[in-house]
Parts: sequence; C-alpha cells; structure tokens
Amino acid sequence: MPPGAINWNDADDNNAFHAKTIVMDLDGSISTEVAIIGKKQDYDDIVTCGLADDNDGKPVPSWAFSVCGLIAHVQNEHVWQTAWAEIMKDGAKPEVAADKAFKRIEEIFAKYPITQS
Repeated sequence: MPPGAINWNDADDNNAFHAKTIVMDLDGSISTEVAIIGKKQDYDDIVTCGLADDNDGKPVPSWAFSVCGLIAHVQNEHVWQTAWAEIMKDGAKPEVAADKAFKRIEEIFAKYPITQS
C-alpha cells in the first residue's frame, strides 16, 4: 500500500486500483468493478473473490457487509435502515422486516436490468 493510503477517502482505493498503483482492493462493495464495467478488456482482467479461510478452515471475519453492494437507489431509500428501525422501534420480527426489504429491493433492481452488449 502507498504510504498515503492512511489518508484516503472512500474513492481513493478504487482510483489507485484503476491507476494500477495497487494490485488488490479489499472493498466491501463492487464499486471498483462497476466503475469500469463499460471497458470490457479491463473489466474482464479483474478477479473478484471472497476472503480466504483462516488456518483452521473457518471464514475470516470481515467488515464487509451486504449494504455496500447495492444500487445507489436502494441506499438512497434506506431500505435496510428502515427494516432495522421496524425491528427495533416497532417490534417487527427480523424475518418479516427482511422479507419486506428484499421485496422492495427486487422492485428497485427490476428498474435496472443488466444486459450484455
């Protein structure tokens, strides 16, 4: 890692990866990949994988979580935060709140079809 990485903002890891000043980006989202999805050669050169298992064969704990991999519209609507509030404030069952959130996310994703060119 470059010494200046300690002061990076949210986009600097992606910028460094695309500038080829780093060879790996441990990111909790797919923003690195999405930034070049239109550049087929560069996109196809990227390998995306999960974290390796530890020495005991168990998953390594990570700060990465599902909210980061969402379409900007899902985040703007605060779909997951609304579900969490329903659980904490209104006493909703986690399964019910999650099902409601997933239904809304499916509706939003339907507006953004992924196509191959």
